[in-house]
Amino acid sequence: MSCFILPDGLCANIDSMISRFYWGSDVTKRGLNWCKWSKLCRHKSVGGLGFRNLKNFDMALVAKNWWKVYTCPNSLLRRVFKAVYFHASDLYGAKKGYRPSYAWTSIWKTRWVFQRGGGLWRIGNGERVDVWVVRWIPRGAPVIYREDLAAELNIRRVAGLMSNGQWNSPLIEAMFCLGTTKAILAIPLSLGLGQDILFWP
Repeated sequence: MSCFILPDGLCANIDSMISRFYWGSDVTKRGLNWCKWSKLCRHKSVGGLGFRNLKNFDMALVAKNWWKVYTCPNSLLRRVFKAVYFHASDLYGAKKGYRPSYAWTSIWKTRWVFQRGGGLWRIGNGERVDVWVVRWIPRGAPVIYREDLAAELNIRRVAGLMSNGQWNSPLIEAMFCLGTTKAILAIPLSLGLGQDILFWP
């Protein structure tokens, strides 16, 4: 499970077997399902029983390999994948490629876990971070205040929100709502403005 993404059908079948066992079903009788299985898979703090959704659990295990490839640049796994699949870019901009291996396909599919979920970008020069796609504001995803201004200026990277190594306050205030503006301006920028770094908060 930690190396490859299991097929959706297999995950559904295993979840079904666990559900039937929990509700007391067997070959002779069918147990009464008092609640949807998806609700039982929720965390206990939100009313579930904490059962694992096998598909999400499998995705989390494979995502650990993505994180290992990202954080260990000298590892054999990283060097092999980089030579074959993303020799001209970094891991974050890697493409699926032509006829990729199943191992690489599985790791590549988990990139969204870090892009939109768990990972958070520490801003350096802003060249690697997409303003509208990835998570880089501590309070959550950015809220566009003026879409016409964003389209007119064609701002895609966080670097477009900076000026002379500082946040471009007038532009940010014009483009985002008040809460998002405060969150952005509160993000410290280093004097050296090195590369943006993805980390696990």
